[in-house]
Amino acid sequence: MRNIKQILKEKDLKLFSAEEKKTIENVIVENINVSRQEKSLDVFLLSEDVLSKQTLNRLKKIISCYLPQTISISIHWDKLDGADKGRRLVTKAWKGLLKCLFAKLPASRIWMANSRWELHNELLNIYLEPSGIEFLKERGVCSIIENYFIKLGYPIKVIFKEKIEKEIYDICEEEREIIESILKENEFQNAKTAINTSSPNIIGNIITDSPVSIGNSTKENRDIIYAGEIFNIEKRELKNKTMMITFGLTDYTGSVAVKIFLSGEKKSLIHRFKEGIWLKVRGKIEKNRYTQEYEMIPFDVNIH
Repeated sequence: MRNIKQILKEKDLKLFSAEEKKTIENVIVENINVSRQEKSLDVFLLSEDVLSKQTLNRLKKIISCYLPQTISISIHWDKLDGADKGRRLVTKAWKGLLKCLFAKLPASRIWMANSRWELHNELLNIYLEPSGIEFLKERGVCSIIENYFIKLGYPIKVIFKEKIEKEIYDICEEEREIIESILKENEFQNAKTAINTSSPNIIGNIITDSPVSIGNSTKENRDIIYAGEIFNIEKRELKNKTMMITFGLTDYTGSVAVKIFLSGEKKSLIHRFKEGIWLKVRGKIEKNRYTQEYEMIPFDVNIH
């Protein structure tokens, strides 16, 4: 999403009357769909004021000048008004905001992907896990978010707040088989080896291959190796008595969420996972069905 003023040039604005300039001043380009095959363009706008047919035709003319090969140009607009204007704008902008933020600060994904927000007038409260608040503040994330909305023509103040409710994680039927297969694989790999709580090999086998950069490879993969530092670690016991450990892993080119399950005797290894230590992990990358964010499920975990 971008304010249309960031797209139009000074010479383009001369085509509009003084009244029209005021009207388009706060127009936001929500999305643009391009069909190369049909040579068509659909532009979706958000506006606080009514966009007249004349104004829309002028915009079409400008687009045609820059894209002369386009056969069909359609402009659709939705009105942002009333007390609900701010909430609708933040809702529509949120996905684009996160994409922009994650590109600038990959490590922010760990907290912001699971955040929630509330808008009160021009105050945007973002609720996060406590461990993420200082991390994001120190890296100027409040300012990044505020500047994003300023560019959209909607200045707001951002405040990070601690999540009040404690999220309860349970295993749904669809995930139970996956978790059980992971636990069985870990048990099989360590069946002939007594648990050594001081060995550099925490889970599975020693990883001999070299890791790849996290920043360039966070997508679905059945077998990949990363090395990085643990941050934002959380440990909790599920209803089936399995221990679930979640944390962020960063090599400072990018970061990825990691999820590990320990059952039976393996639960004695839980103390090996600490904030700030470096791990080398081999496993698979898949999308979390709730957050739709990529996360790693490791089979082999070594101290790096």
